[in-house]
Amino acid sequence: MRKYKLIWGLTFILAGCLAPQIKEEPIKNIITEENGKSSQFILKDENWWSYAENKNFNLLVEEILNKNEKLKISKLNIDKSLASLKATSFSNLTPIGIGGGYNWAYMTDPKIELSGFPLRGINNTERLDIGKVGVQAEYIFDIWGKFSALKKSAQFANIGAILQNDWSRFNISILAAELYGKYIYLVNEKKLISNQLNIANEILTMQEIMVKNGLGKDEDILNAKNNINKIKQFLNNLDVEIESIKNSFYYLVGDISSKKIDELLANSLEEKKQFIDFIAIPEYIDSDVIAKRLDIQYYLTVINSQRERLKSLKADFYPRISIAGEYNFSHFDLKDLFKISSNFWTFGPSLYLPIFNRNKIIQNYKIAGTDLNIFIANYNDTVLKAYADINNSLNLLKMTEKNSDLERDRYLNIKKEYENKKLLFDLGKISKFQLLLERNNMINEELEILKQNYLLYQNKVKLISNIGGYYKNEVKINGK
Repeated sequence: MRKYKLIWGLTFILAGCLAPQIKEEPIKNIITEENGKSSQFILKDENWWSYAENKNFNLLVEEILNKNEKLKISKLNIDKSLASLKATSFSNLTPIGIGGGYNWAYMTDPKIELSGFPLRGINNTERLDIGKVGVQAEYIFDIWGKFSALKKSAQFANIGAILQNDWSRFNISILAAELYGKYIYLVNEKKLISNQLNIANEILTMQEIMVKNGLGKDEDILNAKNNINKIKQFLNNLDVEIESIKNSFYYLVGDISSKKIDELLANSLEEKKQFIDFIAIPEYIDSDVIAKRLDIQYYLTVINSQRERLKSLKADFYPRISIAGEYNFSHFDLKDLFKISSNFWTFGPSLYLPIFNRNKIIQNYKIAGTDLNIFIANYNDTVLKAYADINNSLNLLKMTEKNSDLERDRYLNIKKEYENKKLLFDLGKISKFQLLLERNNMINEELEILKQNYLLYQNKVKLISNIGGYYKNEVKINGK
């Protein structure tokens, strides 16, 4: 008896030892200690846009998030993952099933003597009518943790589906902010370019009068006309871009048009400060903010889910012990199928040794291990890219703010210079033609400062996108 116990023990041990070793790649950790800092970074990814307190933009984002088709798909994926999780609750218990069948069996020698055979109702004929109906079930003991690991894997997958939905929601809100800023920029650019068109038409009229009076050249008229055509071409391009922005908004709300979107975009042009000031520019950003990003958290759930799946696959190397039961009615004569003498039941343990399909089990285990390292590699790449993107976008934003301040000072100086020229015109010291040229140059500077303000807005949105949400710096108290 001891010999058999030893054999069984060795079988169990060897089964586990034959599982190939999976070397898990290390996960990157780039969190650094920030010493001597006077504030801490607080990330707020939930409804980040609401912190700017721009009611019109808030309504625009809410309209998009409520109707976006991709978010509907993402929510369905959450339902799917939840159903998968519920399916693992009793995965080691096969459902109690009802089975039945009716077969014809043909005997190779119908003259065989069956008088002593322990079955009723058989005649020496070539065909036997066999009927069977019953219920059966099997319970597999989770000795090696296969089914508990599958359940944990499904739990992580469900959390991942929720995080993926939140990340999609965040990215769509970022896209809405980008489109909103570009729409504001294009509409204001069109206004300024339209003013330049008016000036160009006035200049053309003056050139024609000057040529008529012998004070100008035909070449000046042609140049003025070419300038007008060039401006009109630019305005036509702006109209196409503005319409494309609107179509992009319609797509985000899952429609080909939207009166609500049109109304909100029109209202946005009435705002005194049209470019939303989402955030103040921080001096630094703690590296641990990367770990709070939704996509980083999602990748971690994928890794943890795959780790659990690997555990469940490793259990396949060990013997499977189960207990099964079956209750059947079976007879060789259908009219006697449901008689009490035709039923029987079985109940007892069973043992399954993975011997002949071991190669398949090994390959599945290796594939799962490779997938785990692929997920880790994707995670590491995402972390490193996030770190680089955050630092680059912060540096770019700081530079943009400095350039914007310089451009604002330059604009104020040119504006003052234009006011002086206007005063000279009122005094009759310069002609209207000269004043129009000065006004045209002034509009060029207004276009430049509009461009700088838009660029500043863009880079703020980009920083929020790279960080993964709205942030604020809170002052630490006693270094805590």
